[in-house]
Amino acid sequence: MKVRNGFITNSSSTLFIIENKTDKPKSLLDFVDENGQNLLDNCWFADDSTMWDLKENAIRDCDYRGGVEFPAKKEISIAFGDEDGDSLGRVFDYMLRDGGESESFRWEYKEALR
Repeated sequence: MKVRNGFITNSSSTLFIIENKTDKPKSLLDFVDENGQNLLDNCWFADDSTMWDLKENAIRDCDYRGGVEFPAKKEISIAFGDEDGDSLGRVFDYMLRDGGESESFRWEYKEALR
């Protein structure tokens, strides 16, 4: 019998294109502030008791990701995944897949990364 003595995962990430539609640079925190509540309200794995923690952790995780910036009138590629170990990865990996748009941003699914 073979035994695996290490970390095993089937985690993946998803790559998204996020466009800043405004004339001013925006941050990941701006994206979370503008879109996070709507995404978290529709989060299939969160109940009322975890909702506040998810939003609070997602805002905190913006700093953890090293100050992601969205230049004015530009698109950037960004990956989110549950293996990131943060709330942004766990929530946005699934919630952004259908694409969407808000006042300042537009996003679309690009590809799954394994």
